[in-house]
This record gives sequence, C-alpha cells and structure tokens, in this order.
Amino acid sequence: MENRTRVRCPENEELASFMWNKWKDMAAQPKGLSENMEMTLSKAHFNVCNSKNPIRTVKDFSLIKGVGKMILRLMQGFFGTSSGGTEPADLTKKGNKTKGTKRYMPQRNSGVCIIDNPLQELIDAAEASGLSRAPIAHV
Repeated sequence: MENRTRVRCPENEELASFMWNKWKDMAAQPKGLSENMEMTLSKAHFNVCNSKNPIRTVKDFSLIKGVGKMILRLMQGFFGTSSGGTEPADLTKKGNKTKGTKRYMPQRNSGVCIIDNPLQELIDAAEASGLSRAPIAHV
C-alpha cells in the first residue's frame, strides 16, 4: 500500500494519515501483514481519501465502503471513546441479532397449504361472527 492517494476532503487528512501509520506499524511487526489484510486496508484507505464528506465520527467512518468491523476495531484509537460514549463498542461488537417471530406460511400448492388456507378462513369467519367466544353445548 502506497500513500500516493490525494485526500479530497481536507478534514479527512488526519484520518488518512492515521490509517497509513497504522498500516506501517502492522507491517513492521514480526508476522507482517497478510495479503488479504493489506488489500483490505488499502481499499479502506483509498475510499477514505476519495470521500467528499468529512468523517468525524465512528458512525461516519463505518459508512465508508470497505470499512468493516475489523477496520473499525483497528481505528478506535483515532476516534477515542469520549466523543461517542458507547458508539465504538456498539459498532464493533459481535452480536447475535434476535430474530422476531414470524408467522408460519406453508409452501404454496403444498398439502398443508390446501388444508391450512380454508381452515384459517373458517377460523377468521368464526372470530368475526363471535362464534369463537360462545360456549360449546353438549348434547
């Protein structure tokens, strides 16, 4: 990765320099950088440099193409934690999204669908007429 990309928005100059220095520090480590990591950092750096809008917060940074959770974690030192409270932690933490309950819909033209649709219509009609609330008489 070479730092030859000119930064479009002057406010992003400091962030681009920070990214460049972070890349150099990582490359200087004994393990070095994997080719994949180098390409990821290069793409993120290029897109930061080409951004027309100022990047002031972690949220702004996360909207840049090529910036994912890994890059956000690497760049937390630039944004610090005082500006956004828990914002950096919220954007970089791995979380399991809870799935909302979804109504079961049988596959179209299946046996279940052929039975379920008329049955559902019958239940809806009974509820609409009030019959579903009436007690069942024993004979």
